[in-house]
Amino acid sequence: MTRSVGVSEAIRAALTEPVVLLAAVVTLAGDAGTLLAISLGAYWLGAPVGEGLGIDRRQGAFVLACALGAFSLTAGLKALFALPRPSIGVLAPGAFETVPAAGVLQAFVESAASASGYGFPSGHAIGSTVVYGALALVSGIGTRRQRWAGAGLVIALVSLSRVVLGVHYLMDVLVGIAIGIAFLATVVSLARGADATRAFALAVFLGVLAVLPAIGDAPRDAIVLLGVSTGAMSVWLLLGEVRRPTSERERLGTLLTGAILAGIPGALIYVLDLPLHVEFLASVAVGAAAIGTPRIASSGAGLVRSAGGSETDQNVSR
Repeated sequence: MTRSVGVSEAIRAALTEPVVLLAAVVTLAGDAGTLLAISLGAYWLGAPVGEGLGIDRRQGAFVLACALGAFSLTAGLKALFALPRPSIGVLAPGAFETVPAAGVLQAFVESAASASGYGFPSGHAIGSTVVYGALALVSGIGTRRQRWAGAGLVIALVSLSRVVLGVHYLMDVLVGIAIGIAFLATVVSLARGADATRAFALAVFLGVLAVLPAIGDAPRDAIVLLGVSTGAMSVWLLLGEVRRPTSERERLGTLLTGAILAGIPGALIYVLDLPLHVEFLASVAVGAAAIGTPRIASSGAGLVRSAGGSETDQNVSR
């Protein structure tokens, strides 16, 4: 398979250090962690209180389900094609040595330009296309043309940054964008708009497909994604209805609760070297906690209000 190797090398050869540094910043917008945080934030926060322009929690859950499905699809396709990444570095030794904090800048760019695993198709391109495309689809902010234009700009910049940083060939990101568009169109068709239940089911299905060909030797990321998708879909089906937040305090409480119940345990899964079956079960718990966070946070807020009301009543009776 030709992957536009010559074009990619020509792009990198014409770059200057400031451009590479800018690419290292831009590429963060397409990292899996960033996309997951955006998707979770859309679900946990819900629409702004008293406004109808944002994304409500059902739409946020749809975006999250799309993100999980896109990640699993990427893992499966990378394993299927098993094509390597470029091996050309983007920085010469001692780059940035004439500017302040040269060592920090060099380390930052090298970190952004470090990537493991297979290179085709680009996960950043697929994930960015799906997540920012889903946000443009369900959000009520601005006009539809403005939302799609903004999403397209972000997707293009993130994809180009991967070529600039030398971790993908041009063909990797172009195919990734095409796959992302096709996937999002498929989700919208199957989900009949923005039905989170069907989108979660598709994410679980893709997670199973990514794991099945390599049972016993499945990639760690695929196992984790299947677990998170399974836990998320299970609790989503159990909840039935997720109400909107009633105050800014409740929204902040939901963010803190989610960080404690899902964010920290999710980070620990990657830090700890757990057996795959334990990692899968832990990932199921993380996915369940992520979806259950708004209900848990609102219940806790209700208990606090009730306790405060009881104490006030006692004071009045005295």
